Amino acid sequence: MSIVFTMMLSGNSLFLLFLIVNRIKKDFFSLKEKYTLLKLSLLLTLVPVAYIKDKISYLYDVHLRSRFPDTFTIDGDLPLIVLVDEIPRRNTAYVRSETVFFVWLGVALAIGCFYVYRYVKIRKFILSSTREMEAGEAYQILERIREQLKIRRRIRLNVTEAQISPFTIGIFSPVVVVPALKDSRQMELVILHELYHIKRYDILFKMLRFIFLGLYWFNPLAYMLSACMDDVCELTCDEAVTGHLNGEERREYGMMIIDMRPWRRSVLRSMLPCSAIIKIN
Repeated sequence: MSIVFTMMLSGNSLFLLFLIVNRIKKDFFSLKEKYTLLKLSLLLTLVPVAYIKDKISYLYDVHLRSRFPDTFTIDGDLPLIVLVDEIPRRNTAYVRSETVFFVWLGVALAIGCFYVYRYVKIRKFILSSTREMEAGEAYQILERIREQLKIRRRIRLNVTEAQISPFTIGIFSPVVVVPALKDSRQMELVILHELYHIKRYDILFKMLRFIFLGLYWFNPLAYMLSACMDDVCELTCDEAVTGHLNGEERREYGMMIIDMRPWRRSVLRSMLPCSAIIKIN
């Protein structure tokens, strides 16, 4: 558990520093810098940097040691067995630590299994309830933008008649799901938005966030970080899209997002664990 708490402390410290600076001066970081810092905070909570460093140091030092401790320990200097009146007994501190660990692990595994089950179920539902586009104007738009953004992965385009916000699901074989928009310009902007998510591997970070929430289900800051990442992710993506537009086109893009806002409350969106959805604050 000490490794988990060390990772949590590292990531939370950076996130709290970000919140403080952003609170004092909101324009201190650009959107891109905010997203980078939030991703770094997330990674620090998932990668045991201190543990890896200690293991590397141990592998280096083990060749220089001439003697080893004569007791087997865990968690640094916490012995598994202690002597009480010359009778060996299990260390009660270790027993408590072990109990906390298994409670944490049990809840984390339950949350992880829930997300995996929901992802598999919803992906299957999406692929069976939408139609794949392999030709037509929308597909040509997708292929053109994919080449412009230099995305090498094959991207599927699925269209639905339902009024839902566009989203992307899948990391290595992404599927972009869009409503059947009649306006080709709106369709182009929607696809451009989703392909920016794919290019920046936003879906991967969304998946990592669900692992992160499963591991740190007891930490309120975990939910704050996840929500903050979701908002900043969408804003940076919108910023990238509007960088290709002039003033009038930006206004149209903003109006399109406003028009799609009610669609965010669809049942499909509420069930998707790793969707990249156009949002508005």
